[in-house]
Amino acid sequence: MKHVLFVCAVALMGLSACSSEPAIPEGETVYEIDDAYIVAPAPGMKNTSGGMTVTVQGAAAELIEVSSEIAPRIELHTMSMKNGMMSMRRADSFPVTSEAPLELKRGGNHLMLFGLDEVLEVDSEIDLALTFMREDGATQVVITSATIKDIAAE
Repeated sequence: MKHVLFVCAVALMGLSACSSEPAIPEGETVYEIDDAYIVAPAPGMKNTSGGMTVTVQGAAAELIEVSSEIAPRIELHTMSMKNGMMSMRRADSFPVTSEAPLELKRGGNHLMLFGLDEVLEVDSEIDLALTFMREDGATQVVITSATIKDIAAE
């Protein structure tokens, strides 16, 4: 029986050594940004919204800021319905953990871009700089591309 346990232990060590995902060092965070988009604003409009899905491996973090060259101000927003009235409010941050990815989308938590000064062409891409802060106070900026979407066509 001891021999079988030893073989299993060696086999498990071998599997972990061959794993395709590297181990994340204690206290570190790896961010993955998927499906980032910005809604093409209606003609003449200077504001719009956007979204994405953020997943992390490792230490929990909070999205605390988003910036881009296309908008002088980008805010994190919540959206809720109360007594049949939609309410949007600015949020200071959104948490993201390995157990609870962050989903920013229409009708929920989302990005709001203000003061757009150029026409955003549908299907073009723009860069967004996302600033995350971990529980230990360390910050990290992640650059991602967002696709301009025409939500009227969906």
